[in-house]
Amino acid sequence: MALRGFFNHYYSDAAAARLLRDVRYIHILAATGATALMILLSQELPRYFITSWLSTLLCIQGGLTLVPLLFRHYGCTNTVKNWLVPYGALSALGHLTWGCLFLTFADHLTLWQQILVMLLLFVILSMSMPMLARFYPLFCLDVVMLGLPFLALLAEQQDFAWQLWFVAGLLLMGTLSLLCRGHTEAQQHLDAVKRDPLTGLLNREACITALASTAGETRGALICRLHNYRAICDAFGNRAGDAVLQHCANSLRYVSEQQKLTGRVGENEFFLPLAVADSTLWQKRSRHLLRQIGAQMSWGEHLIALDIGIGLAELAGTPEEALRHAQLAAAVRNPHSQINQYHPELWDRLQRDVSLRSALQSTALYEQLTLHFQPKKQLRDGAINGAEALLRWQHPELGAIPPDEFIAIAEQSEVINDLGDWVIQQAARHLAEIPGDAPFCIAVNVSMAQFTSPRLLASLRDAVAELPSNRRLELEITESVMMLEPSVVNDTLATLANLGVNVALDDFGTGYSSLQYLATLPIHTLKIDRSFVSDLTQDKHRAVIKVIIEMAHALGIKVVAEGVESAEQLAVLAEYHCDEVQGYHIARPAPFSSLVAALR
Repeated sequence: MALRGFFNHYYSDAAAARLLRDVRYIHILAATGATALMILLSQELPRYFITSWLSTLLCIQGGLTLVPLLFRHYGCTNTVKNWLVPYGALSALGHLTWGCLFLTFADHLTLWQQILVMLLLFVILSMSMPMLARFYPLFCLDVVMLGLPFLALLAEQQDFAWQLWFVAGLLLMGTLSLLCRGHTEAQQHLDAVKRDPLTGLLNREACITALASTAGETRGALICRLHNYRAICDAFGNRAGDAVLQHCANSLRYVSEQQKLTGRVGENEFFLPLAVADSTLWQKRSRHLLRQIGAQMSWGEHLIALDIGIGLAELAGTPEEALRHAQLAAAVRNPHSQINQYHPELWDRLQRDVSLRSALQSTALYEQLTLHFQPKKQLRDGAINGAEALLRWQHPELGAIPPDEFIAIAEQSEVINDLGDWVIQQAARHLAEIPGDAPFCIAVNVSMAQFTSPRLLASLRDAVAELPSNRRLELEITESVMMLEPSVVNDTLATLANLGVNVALDDFGTGYSSLQYLATLPIHTLKIDRSFVSDLTQDKHRAVIKVIIEMAHALGIKVVAEGVESAEQLAVLAEYHCDEVQGYHIARPAPFSSLVAALR
């Protein structure tokens, strides 16, 4: 049992696989060295001794070379233990054969040749230590096998020269030193195998093992998921993605009471153990973590928006089940909260997400999509001179799908660009059908993933080519787009201006608004977020809106207030000389035919 525990403590599939993959030419080198040694000693040793010993060793070294070679071509981490058994047996037998060199040939060698052989055996042990220490039990077995014949010789004969005893003592101390060094390196390799190299946190396998060993202390699992990790890497590069992951890992360490168990269990997922079985405290810990991570992160000259989801699950079954449940809760997008606690109904949500992903790839998708339009009203004369195009999806089985739900799924793949192209084409087609000669503008929303895609400009070129001069398309972008690489933003906005496409900054005031890009970039419209408009009864919000309008007008930027739902709000905005308003008080989003009817 003690030997089995010793083996299991130092064994891991990853470490064993690394050992077999890295052992390449060391055994060929050992066979070459053995052949050279036999040639040097050929005058002192009987030929049949040399032949039998050397042929035995060469066969063993050939097997030790062949096993790793076959593993690299046909093996995998899941089956590595089956490959390690023959390799370990051959390795132990090979070291025993080397040890027998001294025992077999001692009577035929001079004193200094015996010392040379002892030193050679120590060199062999030293050379194998860095590699075999990755699986420490095998290294210890090889040391025993190498030393057994020599110890048997010492027990049998007592008339060794003092020089041999002196050298043997030195080599014994050296061997003990190698064992200590091997133990240290084995612990380091073991720790490295258990940890994520980027963040230094435990990996998934280590987290499951740690959870199983602390089942009485850990009551729940928290998974923190960075939903927009791939979008960050696409927009800012992999170095920015790594920086965000390290930021999240440091935040988890800060809030964790069990830092040794904190881990990274997926590409964009982190694990935090929960020591108490209290959902209220779990929610509190989750909110603390969200505050620590923040909604945005500074990276160089950029502010990167972070889309975080947290999943909570009780440690009721196995550790694997607890992690899977928490990951499921974190993966489900909830428009009302970033924190989800696992419950069986989440499986239905997951199935819905899977169905939506499949439906978004279907060729029948565009037969189910329509555009609704919400008019924008000028406060100066009451005329409707523009509208916002809003995408609607009526699924034949699932019914009306909220845009927040399917857009979030589409943004995780190239589908978002396909949807964006379709919306732009349809908006341009409807724009050309607007009756009358008065100028009219239709706005479409563009995500950060679309803005960085070269398909956007190509689609817009085709769309505006057929539009009359009094019809314009407008792109609504959020402040997170402005945090992209400045050269990319400047070049794209300049190209849009040359195409005659207006740019509106949507949801202004909800992020880290910067006056610099308002003053330097070609932004045509600024849209005040509905959160400010809904609280116009408060003096502070009135003051904020007044300042925003005055600042935008000073910069030559038109101002649109969205979310206007009452006459009182409309009156305040008119008093502050807001240019245009949009909201349910003016008109609800409706099909294109309703917009045309309102214009006549």
